[in-house]
Amino acid sequence: MPDQYLENTAYRPILFAITIAVFMCLLDSHIVRICLPVIARDFGISSGQTAWINLAYLLVVAPGLPIFGKISDIVGHRTVFILGYLVFIAGSMLCGISPSYYFLVFSRFIQGLGGVMLIASGPSMIPHLIPADKRGVAFGLQATAAGLGISLGAPLGGILTELLSWKYIFYINVPVAVAGVIMVLKYIPKEPHADRLKNLVKRLDITGALYLYFSLFFITTALSLVSKITSGPALFFACMAFGAIFLILFLQREKKSPEPIIDTPILSKPFILIMFSTFIGYLLMTGNTFMMPFYLMTSLEMTPATSGLMILFFSLSFSFFSSLAGRLADKTDPRILGSLGMFMTAAAVSFFVFVIANKSVFQTALFLLLYGSSFAFFVAPTNKLMISYIPKNKQGVANGIYRTAVFLAALVGLSVYGSLSDHVGASNMVPLFSTIYFWSIPLPLASFALLYFSRLLPPLAD
Repeated sequence: MPDQYLENTAYRPILFAITIAVFMCLLDSHIVRICLPVIARDFGISSGQTAWINLAYLLVVAPGLPIFGKISDIVGHRTVFILGYLVFIAGSMLCGISPSYYFLVFSRFIQGLGGVMLIASGPSMIPHLIPADKRGVAFGLQATAAGLGISLGAPLGGILTELLSWKYIFYINVPVAVAGVIMVLKYIPKEPHADRLKNLVKRLDITGALYLYFSLFFITTALSLVSKITSGPALFFACMAFGAIFLILFLQREKKSPEPIIDTPILSKPFILIMFSTFIGYLLMTGNTFMMPFYLMTSLEMTPATSGLMILFFSLSFSFFSSLAGRLADKTDPRILGSLGMFMTAAAVSFFVFVIANKSVFQTALFLLLYGSSFAFFVAPTNKLMISYIPKNKQGVANGIYRTAVFLAALVGLSVYGSLSDHVGASNMVPLFSTIYFWSIPLPLASFALLYFSRLLPPLAD
């Protein structure tokens, strides 16, 4: 996509079209979880089988992000973005009309294919179309949309399921996606059409792409099994072994490929440090999101509905401050803002460790507010900092790597914190969770250090 910066307010419809995709993908991820018990009842399956309804989506998105990032760099981000919307619409409709459990799992694979195309290509258009002094705002609005998607997922899913049917949690994607397609067609400039398919066949290393996909597929599957490693370690280690084998094959292939999927210049020291910082930050965020409902419903004796409203303190503060953080990132050093955000996250977790034994609703709400606002000052500035180290013709694959780090962090976070919380009960809730949060404090401090020292090289010229 040729650079075509849009001044004044002309970039806003483009940003809106990209933001819709982010909102929709995250809303869909969280809206499904609340309805799994109802789906299990309707199809007569076990609760364990319902895990594949989420896993099917994840096993397409997480391994496919770098590959579809590369494809969007070759054929054009707009093209992949539109196709992603169309595939997501088809997948959502198939999920809604699913007559059986297996058809629903298959449909979730299709939906995941659309989701990975949207996530890999959408944010990559920002450096090409949004002026440099507006990109912090752009990434801030994306973070806001992500927070709203996470916040509205559970309550909206519960309402739709109770009033209509669980099928409508998928149908609701259709009008949202159609609106996104219309915005893309109307406002995002067209890309050159010449020899698009020929360039893809010529430049995409299909063998290398398959090696990378299977490597990440097996590693992702293994990470989803971490919580069961003590009871069934064979499958975990088998998946990790296959992942390592395909990763070695991929790296060997990359050395010989004239058009590598992941170019070595992308993997600069600052970029790698930013990726590790992001991974650690999202690892902790996922752990907190997983554990907090147990604390609220056990120690504070809240109902599921009240617990959901309490967690909104985190989600809504994250959404609100993300926009502000993005604006500030356009005016000051995003490295400083992101580092400050993660340092304040460490302070928020330390505060919660200090007050967790009080079982105070007010103090818990204050912790969630502090954590949400602190994490907001990490996400948007870090996104802007990352793209400053990536050439514009490599934005797609770089964005794919970044998003893969986020997805893998979520998997590891759920597995690790889930294992730590396996034996939680009313009697040992406070001591156990106090210990878990205490030993979590080094995580944001490590993320802070990695991000602060990431600027070892100057960013690329815009």
